[in-house]
Amino acid sequence: MTAQFLDFKVISKMDATAVLEQCQGKNQKGIFLLYAKDEVEELPFLKKVLQSVQLDFDQDVLSFMGDATTSFSVSDLYQTTSITKVLVFGLPPSQIGLQLHLSKYQAYPINNRTYLFADRLPDIAANKNLKGHLWKGLQELFA
Repeated sequence: MTAQFLDFKVISKMDATAVLEQCQGKNQKGIFLLYAKDEVEELPFLKKVLQSVQLDFDQDVLSFMGDATTSFSVSDLYQTTSITKVLVFGLPPSQIGLQLHLSKYQAYPINNRTYLFADRLPDIAANKNLKGHLWKGLQELFA
């Protein structure tokens, strides 16, 4: 009998402490926000988006800038941080440890937390249709 290996990628992940050390914001409202490092020029747009749902970027959310190689388990963050909502721009669910196929701009309640995935910030900022989808998703997320 020959040994067989499972056919899947082994992905190393960042430790929760390392993720939290790189986060910004005071997380007063239990919202974790993830966006790509190369989208930092869209920060003014992101702040306006958050203001539209009465959130302050610096006070109300815990934000983390990732990239295509960033991988961590958001559930590891729950051990030490109060998070009830997760908002992700431009990165797939697998990068935060969710092995699920989720449609963008739709709020998903999973294990007492609600998740919303959206396109990259520059794409949303440049597209009125995507802005509308984001607005509807945010209303659902914060209903």
